[in-house]
Amino acid sequence: MALLHLALATAVLWASAFSLPAQEPAARSVELRFVPAVGEGTVSLGIYDASGRLVRVLADEWTFNRFRVGLDGLSTTWDGLDQAGQPVPAGTYAARGFIVGDVDIRGEAFYFNDWIEAADSPRIEAVAARQLLPGGDVLLAARLAGAQGALVRYSPESDVRWHTLVQRPRPQPAQSARLAVSDTLAFILLDGEMQAARLEDGGEVSLPMPVSGVKAIAARGQQLAVLDGEGLRFYALPDFSPRGSAGQLPPGLGSVALLDDGAVAAAEDGSVWLWQKGWRRLDIPAEVKVRAVSGGAGATVRLVYAEALRLPWETPGAQLLGRKQSLANLASHFADENTGWSRPLSATGANT
Repeated sequence: MALLHLALATAVLWASAFSLPAQEPAARSVELRFVPAVGEGTVSLGIYDASGRLVRVLADEWTFNRFRVGLDGLSTTWDGLDQAGQPVPAGTYAARGFIVGDVDIRGEAFYFNDWIEAADSPRIEAVAARQLLPGGDVLLAARLAGAQGALVRYSPESDVRWHTLVQRPRPQPAQSARLAVSDTLAFILLDGEMQAARLEDGGEVSLPMPVSGVKAIAARGQQLAVLDGEGLRFYALPDFSPRGSAGQLPPGLGSVALLDDGAVAAAEDGSVWLWQKGWRRLDIPAEVKVRAVSGGAGATVRLVYAEALRLPWETPGAQLLGRKQSLANLASHFADENTGWSRPLSATGANT
């Protein structure tokens, strides 16, 4: 949030009190005249009853050209009605208001936005997706002030922490956004449209595969996986040479992660599937509804589920695995990083 230190040329308007007789509404109109104290600005004007209560707003930051201009100043008319359009009782009323002239901006400060550290930091309004890079940098798919979409790299250990790699006009925010990162490239999925850019300088990379209708993407080292309605396709980087595909998809796949040997995917019903020369459903407790997966170190995958659960088989003092499921030797673990419990799970399941 930006707070501006403003110097306002302000003049207070005061119209003498006037009496409104008990007449038909059409005959109760009152003309109000005033001379502005400044040459230009906006006028706010209201009608107040004898107790000082505001009964009608006549002008809300009007420019001068919205009033009638005469030799004796500006004028407008009050029709004797209140803010709800009802005739007010006969009585004495006053018109009061003020004029705001030119605004002089003397300085700018930013509050309540932890992303902004200095004057040259990108003006991040929202973060749609994020990806941790090797070495500790963070890659963000962000929306910037001024209706701009951007790919921003944050380097906490660098003297220049912020690097805006890609910035383009985007009038409407993306409804869905995902990031995947290989050793040298960043892949961005916005509302089913896939793009790629170099991590080094943000240069655009042309993609040889279909880039529309994509459901999920994953990258690892020099590998890329693209999930769409036709299947899960694998590519070797940096030349994007095809490396096969995983057909006969389980229904409803919406998230995918690459492993050193194979891939893992999450479906809309919360199930998790392992691909290693064929699809295998992992045996995860029915209470756990996985919403997304991402690759971890070695033969591990992180599971993101709908809500934190404490299952009946809680193991006091168990090792905290941080929502990881180890796939080494087809043995797995499930854990909640908030409650600190863990239990080995069998990874055997039905093949499809």
